[in-house]
Amino acid sequence: MELDGLKRCLAELEEKGVTINSLTTDRHPQVEAEMKRQQKFVHYFDTWHVVKGKYHTIAIYHYYMHVVINVMLCPLWI
Repeated sequence: MELDGLKRCLAELEEKGVTINSLTTDRHPQVEAEMKRQQKFVHYFDTWHVVKGKYHTIAIYHYYMHVVINVMLCPLWI
């Protein structure tokens, strides 16, 4: 769905004579694959989505480390 909308927008811009040098999108896998195939312009990712993905990974790691530490230390408190 996102890819179809992007294709229509790019086609309309090209019809109107707009030259595109670079494009910034979120990290949608279909959009990323299509941009690699086309290689008409430079494709960038929105930094907010990149940071959000990294934060989510760190938050999950932190949660599991917290659980492991509690499991290891709980018997010592009893």
